[in-house]
Amino acid sequence: MFDMLDDLHAIQAEFNDLHEEIYKKGGVKPTNAAIDEVCKLVFLKLHLENEPDYRMQRSIAQDKRFADIFRASYVQLNGKSAVRELQDAFLEISTLPRYAAIQVCGDSQTIFAYQEPLRLDHPDVLAKAIAIVSKRQLSVSDAQVLDDSRKQWEAFSHQDMLGSAFDVFLRGRYDSAGGLGTYLTPTPVVNAMVEMGFSHISDQQLWARRGDSGEVTRWQPASGEEDLPAFLIGDICCGTARFLVRALAEIRDRVVNAPEKDNAGKLAWLAKIKKYSFFGADQSASSILKARINFLMFGEPHAQLLTVEDSILDERVDRLAGKFDLLLTNPPFGEGKYETEPGLEKMRQRDLGLQLGWSWKPGNGVKTPLRRADPALLFLDRNLQLLKPNGLLLIVLPDGILESAYTYAHQYLLGKAALRAVVSLPKDTFAISGTTAKTSFICLQKLEGGNPLPHPVFMAVANHVGYVKKGTVEVPDPQGNDLLDIVKAYKARATTGIVPESASSQMIALVPRSDLRDTLTAHTYHPDRLHAEKTVAAMNEEARSLGDLVSLVKPIVAGRTRRTQYFISVLHVDEKSNIDWEAAAAHRPTSKGLRCHPGEVIFSCLNPSKVRVAVIPEDLEGEILCSTEFAILRVRPGADPYFVALALKAQTSQRQFIPLARGTSSSRRRIRDEDLLRIIIPYPNAEMRREIGAQFRDAIERTRRAYAQGHLALKLLDQYILANGKKAPAIDTAN
Repeated sequence: MFDMLDDLHAIQAEFNDLHEEIYKKGGVKPTNAAIDEVCKLVFLKLHLENEPDYRMQRSIAQDKRFADIFRASYVQLNGKSAVRELQDAFLEISTLPRYAAIQVCGDSQTIFAYQEPLRLDHPDVLAKAIAIVSKRQLSVSDAQVLDDSRKQWEAFSHQDMLGSAFDVFLRGRYDSAGGLGTYLTPTPVVNAMVEMGFSHISDQQLWARRGDSGEVTRWQPASGEEDLPAFLIGDICCGTARFLVRALAEIRDRVVNAPEKDNAGKLAWLAKIKKYSFFGADQSASSILKARINFLMFGEPHAQLLTVEDSILDERVDRLAGKFDLLLTNPPFGEGKYETEPGLEKMRQRDLGLQLGWSWKPGNGVKTPLRRADPALLFLDRNLQLLKPNGLLLIVLPDGILESAYTYAHQYLLGKAALRAVVSLPKDTFAISGTTAKTSFICLQKLEGGNPLPHPVFMAVANHVGYVKKGTVEVPDPQGNDLLDIVKAYKARATTGIVPESASSQMIALVPRSDLRDTLTAHTYHPDRLHAEKTVAAMNEEARSLGDLVSLVKPIVAGRTRRTQYFISVLHVDEKSNIDWEAAAAHRPTSKGLRCHPGEVIFSCLNPSKVRVAVIPEDLEGEILCSTEFAILRVRPGADPYFVALALKAQTSQRQFIPLARGTSSSRRRIRDEDLLRIIIPYPNAEMRREIGAQFRDAIERTRRAYAQGHLALKLLDQYILANGKKAPAIDTAN
């Protein structure tokens, strides 16, 4: 494990060295352009590995073996003339017919743009770059791994490390302003999604042909297409195609190890799968270039990878509607909104099976056309349209899409697809790519004929994914990778129907579909939380949602001034709901706080496993501020703030809100205000509420008086020492 990790870091360091040599000394800027030059050299190295005896045909180096000129020593010896030969060689090799793919539309598309040059012209830089890229083999042929399990493992590990290193290198180096940043999905997430997706893919699907009786309706093959693979996997926001190349490794493993198939048949079928079973599209031509290089590492120069203006509108994508067995994707999300009117109009076409270009209130048939939308929402619907019946979609989404604000979308989507899984990811999963948006990935299975699936929903929370961001780079997470156990449990459940107990701390649960509600985030369905909620809800008339009893005070942010009497920090509130008022009076932080008032309840959303909730007494005078870590709750008429505060301390309440806390560090996990308001608290009859609330208030007041008396006693002692200590002789400190 550690040897592989060291090797991964070594490969990544080589990519970094290569980039630095080109960027700083080769005169190729900006950083994105330097990365493109890295790709060109990787391409040339791959060509050399696949055709070691290739001779130049029409360049100025005609009849020379490419292996003889693609050498650091050759460039060092021949200087500028060698540079010109290699630049000319790149133009020749990059336009060879073997590196052109016939696309869905029938057009031919090359890896590099027409007449794209090799821009490196400094002999020393080019020589060093060739030396770096030539250090190790980049590809392994399919024939080399047949009947050799050790070679298979080595090849898969090697290529996975190469892909991982290339992926990490890109995410660490690529200028996100160039449009690539959020498209690069971390390798541990890619691996988890691919493995979960393929746990549903049978060997029969991988070997099915378009002319088979069960596939003709889907494919309607033309003459000569009957023997092409029926299996189709894709990503219409593919970026550098990490999902697809990881899926290719998975498929190659299963094909070369297929029982009762001869080696020639395996190789022939695998060649067809590589060419016809993968489809990717992306707006970024630069991303597609890197995707093609990724596929070339697996020996496939004809990958169906398209540069598109818009995957929602593209007609070539339309031609594949209803054909995909599996889609894996991380669509754009975040600040940018989709505002293309023709695309939004298309997403309202019921006859196309699309409706999320509208918004509406659940239970209300009145639809409002969206003028701007979160693209992740639209891509959910678009991807389901592309799936065949029973096809699977695994997609990364911002958690906002899974929240109650999109209940109408949830109801619509779950009417056409079954939710198989929700896996929550840590907030910093995509930090290296420039976003800290809280995300999850979900698995949906398209329904056939509208028939619901009986399976419960697999819910899991990953608190660690194998790495953390440190500065601008990733470093191993000492807490490990929760996704490994999550995938193991999911695959076990798919084969045995049982989720094994996990040694990790993450949540894994099976949730009956009848328990699904307006929020689909995995945290919501923690078994202990659901049990506590049901326990309280069973009290019927004597249970209430916290949001029914309090309103969330809109915070007024203010700094401490002369008028401020108290500034309450989280540490001033103990777990028995007592506030250290003397410390709050003396507290003078540089940061601002939130203005609160007598009678309001303050609840620390930070680290809710230590419940810090308190009531601001009615008899306080002057301005009161509290830390921004608090939620400020104002009780509605008829409710008692002391009873509400005490109810939040109940075990059933804690078991509901503690699982909803989010964050990678146990001491920095926090619960969102809106999640807090959803918990169910006990609410007995008015007489009992008054009695319990009064007892709690009296206990708090007794402690408050005791605190005050204690501070007064200490103050008297300090005054006595100050008054009488002057009579003591001075201490001689000379010695």
